[in-house]
Amino acid sequence: EMVKKTMGDVTGESGARTSDLDAINSIRKEIEEIEKLMQQHSDDLERHIKLLNGLTDHLWIGRDEAYAAQQHLLPLAEEASAAVSQALTDTISLKFALSSNDVENDLRTSVIEVLTNQDSDDISFTEQELQMSLKEAKRQYKGDNLRKWKNARKEL
Repeated sequence: EMVKKTMGDVTGESGARTSDLDAINSIRKEIEEIEKLMQQHSDDLERHIKLLNGLTDHLWIGRDEAYAAQQHLLPLAEEASAAVSQALTDTISLKFALSSNDVENDLRTSVIEVLTNQDSDDISFTEQELQMSLKEAKRQYKGDNLRKWKNARKEL
């Protein structure tokens, strides 16, 4: 909303008010902190995935237990890693849009609108996907997507 209010101006070159620019700078600083946290989380997940992949190399855990842990935890970690990676990319894009003089004001406003309205897009499932069993859905979907599948199936 703040960037819309300034018509995309984040530098003051197009006449944005100082109070609005101060608010945008405050938001930009918060986004930089979020970026640091997201990067740390992404690094932690990558380390976790590497540890899971090397789990069978340890003497203190049996091979069957290691494979069972990998089978259960690796898809969850990879899904979380993909989600964090996308969130990190969006955060960096938002930071760039709020700080770069190289971006046209109209484009900046559009980019920010796209980045902040992503949650409004619901996932849609095909008829065939909605007809599969819960067991099959659990194999195919994890986390939030599984919850959305269950909700979509209830609506049938």
